Amino acid sequence: MRRSATHDAEVLERNAAGWAGVTVERVTVEDPDPAAAIARHAVDSGAELVILGTRASAEHGSSIWGSVSAAVTRRLSIPVLLVPPAVWRDHVRDIDAF
Repeated sequence: MRRSATHDAEVLERNAAGWAGVTVERVTVEDPDPAAAIARHAVDSGAELVILGTRASAEHGSSIWGSVSAAVTRRLSIPVLLVPPAVWRDHVRDIDAF
């Protein structure tokens, strides 16, 4: 069964502090330029690291660097960790089973 991105984000938000020792903040901002909105929020909130789940995969014939991910990394001087779907989807499925 395919779950929504919102569901996946909720599972990670509930569980990340326990396994990763981080604070997960989910913010919804309407903006015609998602990369600019992400970068602006990261800077405004004093983020030390931005973690983005990517959508594309090299296995499916496209670059793992999606257009939003690439644009965010170009805009920020803080570290950006890109997590491919194979990693975050598997983790959500594993922890959501409990």
